Amino acid sequence: MKIKPMLLDSLEVKEINKEENGSFLLMRKLKLLWMRYHYQLIMGLIFIIISTFFIVISYIPPYNDVMRYYYVLERVNLPPSISFPMGTNRYGQDNFNLLLRGFSNSIVFSFITALICTGIAVIFGVIGPYVGGILDYITQFITNIALVFPVIPFILLLSALTQERSIVQMIFVIALFYWPWAARSMRSQVLTIKERDYIKISKMSGISSVRIAINEVLPGVLSYAFLTFVISVAIAIATEAGIAMLGFGQNDFITLGYLLDEVMTQSYMVTGKYYLWIPPGVVLTLFLLMIYTLHGSVSTLFNPKTRENA
Repeated sequence: MKIKPMLLDSLEVKEINKEENGSFLLMRKLKLLWMRYHYQLIMGLIFIIISTFFIVISYIPPYNDVMRYYYVLERVNLPPSISFPMGTNRYGQDNFNLLLRGFSNSIVFSFITALICTGIAVIFGVIGPYVGGILDYITQFITNIALVFPVIPFILLLSALTQERSIVQMIFVIALFYWPWAARSMRSQVLTIKERDYIKISKMSGISSVRIAINEVLPGVLSYAFLTFVISVAIAIATEAGIAMLGFGQNDFITLGYLLDEVMTQSYMVTGKYYLWIPPGVVLTLFLLMIYTLHGSVSTLFNPKTRENA
């Protein structure tokens, strides 16, 4: 009669030991992950914190009010002071508030553009080569055309022909032409995955092609998709700023490009108003450096050769 309680106690002990071993293994994996990839994790965390911080603070008073002193003569072209750390512009607006709003808007703009760009790259780089046949030929043909398409001259021409250039127009124009390089990389990866034995076994087992594509093929290109998103953020923000500095940027949304366009049109660099042109230029440069550093770090993480040596 005492055997059953003893058996139950032993089973409970085994379950507790399993839970303890599972927790230990999980902590060990997390520790190894941190030891091996702590640099990449820190870079990604810094990027997320900085982006979130500037987006949030630009909508919190008093930094959210960029029109408070609009066209107030007493506030026009003031030099840096305690009240206005970066001075005011020709409209009387606080340049510090404008910089915060421009940077946060540039982040949102580049993220949306990068998401669209990455989505198009996944569609043309995964579906076509996986299905094969005429669909692969069509997707590859479109990709090759977009790859050699003169994007910058087209954007300049489109901007010159339209008087009202919106931010939505800029998003779609940049996103529609900066995905081919990523699609080509994903295509080569998909063609390699298709020839692996476990894919052939899955097809022979009667598993649907859609299920194989989602469960087996798509995870193999997620690293490429993430890298595409990261580098597309830099491409979007740099392209928008470059087009704006040439005088063909959008004119309905405060971004870093919008502020740099003001620098060029008002000749702030010549007139010596350093507090109006140095901050947006420095912020744009630092943000691009951070993105490219993150991209290089994540590339090392996803590279099998460097991952083995990490």
